[in-house]
Amino acid sequence: KLANQEFPPPNPKGNEQFVFEYNFTASTHQTFRVELIDYSGELVNPPMNVNTLAKNLRRRFAEVDGIVVFAEVPLPNTDNSEELFKLQQTFSLLLRESNVNVALDTPVALLVTKWDRYSKIDYAEPANEQTKLDIFINSTPSHRRLVDILRFSTTEGNFKVFPVSALGA
Repeated sequence: KLANQEFPPPNPKGNEQFVFEYNFTASTHQTFRVELIDYSGELVNPPMNVNTLAKNLRRRFAEVDGIVVFAEVPLPNTDNSEELFKLQQTFSLLLRESNVNVALDTPVALLVTKWDRYSKIDYAEPANEQTKLDIFINSTPSHRRLVDILRFSTTEGNFKVFPVSALGA
């Protein structure tokens, strides 16, 4: 579909998960393996009670070396706060699960996707891009709440936000 400049359909929800495996080699010739697992929204729309979800999240997060969360820039004149609210609720469970108030000691990256809806990424000046990202987050309450929840769900220095765009001009 992409080769024909068409959008592919979303991945189906179901028991089968898509796993993408990548090997990255550092300048020291050390290889790092990265596995991306597509959960197709199972963590934000689960058919289980919140206590079970919180326990499952903590167990799953204990098995990984890092977490990547995706939140898209809404289309102009639209609102995606309901979708982000579900994501906010999911991560806020981690903070109150069984009165355990322990932050995740795992790196968490929030990727603000479809950034081209808001701005063209300035690759030459990362500081300018960070300023644009801060302005966007502070002017969008649903993204601000998500950033706050994710930041407070992790230990100090383990959270970062990045603007990303797979498509663009």
